[in-house]
Amino acid sequence: MFRLAELYYTTSRTLEQRAYDRRDQAYAVRERNPAQSRHLEQMADDDLAQADLYATSAVEQYAELYQEYSDTYPHMDAVLYYLGATLSSLGRTEDALSFFEELANDYPDSSYLPRALLAFGEYHFARGEMQQAQVFYEAVAQFPDSEIYAYALYQEAWCLYNTDSHEDAMRQLILAIQASSDETAGAIRMRTRALEDLALFYVEVGSAADAFYFFEQVAPADQVREMVELVASIFSEDGDYESGNSLWRELMERYPDSFQIVRYQSEIVRNTLPQPEGESEEQHAEAIVREIRRLVQIYERAKDFPDADPEAVQEAASRLEYQVRLQATTFHREAQVLNNQLWYAMAYNLYGDYVNHFLEVGEPDTAYTMAYYYAELLYRNERYQDAAQMWERCLDMNPDGEYTEEAVYKAVLAYTKLVDLETEAPVLNASNLMGENGQRPDPMPLPDVIQDLLRASDRYMSLNPPDEFAVEVKYVAAHVLYEYGHFEEASERFADVAQNYATVDGERARNSSMLLIISLIGMGDLEGAEEWIRVLRDSPAATVDFRDELEGLGVDIAFFRCSQFQEREDFNDAALCYFELFQTYPNRELADDALFYSANAFQQDRQFARAIRVREVLLQYHQDSEFAEDTRLALAGSFQSLALYRDAAQRYEEFASRHSEHADAQQALRRAAAFRQGLGEYEQAIADYETYIELYSDLKNECARSYFQIGDIYEDQGYRREAIAQYRGYLDGYAEDGAAGLAVHAATRLGVLYYDEGRDR
Repeated sequence: MFRLAELYYTTSRTLEQRAYDRRDQAYAVRERNPAQSRHLEQMADDDLAQADLYATSAVEQYAELYQEYSDTYPHMDAVLYYLGATLSSLGRTEDALSFFEELANDYPDSSYLPRALLAFGEYHFARGEMQQAQVFYEAVAQFPDSEIYAYALYQEAWCLYNTDSHEDAMRQLILAIQASSDETAGAIRMRTRALEDLALFYVEVGSAADAFYFFEQVAPADQVREMVELVASIFSEDGDYESGNSLWRELMERYPDSFQIVRYQSEIVRNTLPQPEGESEEQHAEAIVREIRRLVQIYERAKDFPDADPEAVQEAASRLEYQVRLQATTFHREAQVLNNQLWYAMAYNLYGDYVNHFLEVGEPDTAYTMAYYYAELLYRNERYQDAAQMWERCLDMNPDGEYTEEAVYKAVLAYTKLVDLETEAPVLNASNLMGENGQRPDPMPLPDVIQDLLRASDRYMSLNPPDEFAVEVKYVAAHVLYEYGHFEEASERFADVAQNYATVDGERARNSSMLLIISLIGMGDLEGAEEWIRVLRDSPAATVDFRDELEGLGVDIAFFRCSQFQEREDFNDAALCYFELFQTYPNRELADDALFYSANAFQQDRQFARAIRVREVLLQYHQDSEFAEDTRLALAGSFQSLALYRDAAQRYEEFASRHSEHADAQQALRRAAAFRQGLGEYEQAIADYETYIELYSDLKNECARSYFQIGDIYEDQGYRREAIAQYRGYLDGYAEDGAAGLAVHAATRLGVLYYDEGRDR
């Protein structure tokens, strides 16, 4: 009967192990052969079901032996153990423990006792009861000849670790490693597992600097490197990037001729991505780019090392291609949004690394895009010949690519930049467009490089390029002439683009229309400009937005007239001009600008009352204007300068309420409170001081002064009890933060008030 039960038990365990093996196989093939993976999973499920059937049969046989022959069968300790073990495999842990307990009590000399005690340890360990589990693991460890001795030490180490006894845990784990020193399969598995966990334990008590020395003492020589790699990974995963990077760098120093240095530097890059506390954004960006570029250099050196497996090299190249591309494009986008020169420099260097090392690694469309953007940054850095050649390289890579039009056009522009420019053409704007006293300025001589540009453009046009390219080249030529004040020729070219290319490039046609009008203004032909505005505005092709832009030009002309008054310091006429502009175009985007400049001009002309009135109009009609914040503050200041303290207080309060985060908000609120107090408006003064204390609690000294001032107000009103409470509150809560003199003053006033109340302190 025992042998039959043993057969059932052994068969159950064999099926169970085969199920686990099949699940491992299913996991291994799940990507390349999903159907086979599902089949293996089903077979594993079938094995487990069969294992449960055999285990149930084993339990029945062992139970019959236990019930019928407990007094006569000589190996009842074995029956008790296997009965418990089989019940455990069926998930009947509580039942199993009762048989293990009987074994321990009735057969203290049984060879199965260590395993029975281990079962109790495992039970408590699984429940998170570490101290109880440790007791049983220690009991198992009293049997050093048992085959589970090393495992018991190992589990005891985990009990210590889980109760934060990290140093004891590490010592115990080392004992477990030493106890599994033979070369049996089980010992090797135990030792490998313990060594891996030792890395985790070490991180809790050891430093990166001592890691190599420590593992050289406790681990086999051929595993030291692997152990230190594991420690570095754990430091990194725990967010201790400094320690992790220190070890990755030491690994690179110790194994400089291994392809693994690529992985080590990759880990350093990953650890560099989170921004450390206290490091500026610029410093962090420089660190990221420095480590990525170092990784590129290491990869280029290591890819030919003897241990560089071709597949590993390709995988590393793919990962690095992605990293360089991601960071290059990210810095480029941020640079464009923020106009950050450092960000541009970072993107430029990374694009260069990508083009020089990874054009053949990435997807063709990706490589094409990266080359295009690198050309843009070459152009931006005034490397015009390289930029032109890179754009032409883009065209070779994909003649019909997304950026073909831009690449053709920009290559032409870049080649024209190769001519040594003697002077830069100034940008003409409203302030110099019509010259002094409204007279037309003389055209500026065209430098040779500009003449070359015009000839190159005309040559390009002689090739009859597609309209989508022609419009850009024509626009550039017209714009260059415009910049140098050659308005007549510029206006002809702008008119060509505006009239003939609207369906090809609406944006360029609209820009040409606007510059055509500005050129006519520059020629002094205001009537012609207005006529073109009417023609373009009434064109069937004109959109609502375009008509709005044309009206905006009318606003620009008006601004130009007003600016002339301002430049001549005729502030009164400038103020009136700007205000008239507002009245004419009250709904235009620049209406609030006009009011703002009008108020400032009145202020400069010392017409304070008018300045106040205009500012009030601005706030009435444009309370969300970008100028509203400064206007509210200026308005309060104007009332203050006119000694209109009630109005000033009201405006300061409004400013502080709407813009509490402004640098001047807290000062504005204190001024409002002071003015209210001076006007005898005590209730509002107290409210202002209390608001100040609530909003700016971090300004300890000023809050203390405000709190004290409330007591002063109560005393001025003759509210003795309120004043006593306020001064008392000051001494209790604010004396340490306020000026020393105020604490003395508060104590003195308390004494006087108590005296007046007929009481002694």
